[in-house]
This record gives sequence, structure tokens and C-alpha cells, in this order.
Amino acid sequence: MIEAGVLALAFAAGLAAGAAHLALLWRATRALTAGRESPLRFALGGLLRPAATAALAAGALALGAGAWELAAGAVGFGAARLAATGWARRSGGATRRGGAEGGEA
Repeated sequence: MIEAGVLALAFAAGLAAGAAHLALLWRATRALTAGRESPLRFALGGLLRPAATAALAAGALALGAGAWELAAGAVGFGAARLAATGWARRSGGATRRGGAEGGEA
């Protein structure tokens, strides 16, 4: 039987991992567009962020997480992405297409 507390913990862990992943992406993107970060460092971050996420999933598997726990973590990660996207749109930091200024397709 799957316990609700374990699924809630997996969701929270996925939410935290997603928030950290997206915060680092946001910071790196802002630094790159402001000229404070090299494209090589930005690309390296693009490799390290997903690798860290995969390492967290591997760690969960090593601790005995099953499919339901991994799914709850993935849903938490997705919820963080949806929240960050909504926040960026409301703050004027991003649009679906065309950057911060445009919006044209």
C-alpha cells in the first residue's frame, strides 16, 4: 500500500528540485543576457542542471523509491515549472514567444 505521507514527501522533494533547477536557470539566463556570464559557462550549466536532477532521481531509486514516488516527484517538478512560468509572465520577464518585449509569433 502506498502511503500518502510518502507521496507528499516525494512531491515536495520534486517541487524543491524543480524550484532550484529553475532558479539556477533564471539566474544564468539573466547573467548571460546582461553580459556577465560566458556562453561556455551557460552551456556547462545546461549540462549540470539536468545531471543534478537525474542524480536526485537515482538517489531516490537507491533509497527504495518506486514508480509512484518517482511520479509524485515528477509532478512536483512540473508544478514548480508551471509556477515559475506563471511568475515570469506576470512579472513581465518572459512571454510565450518573442521575448520580454514582443509577444509576436
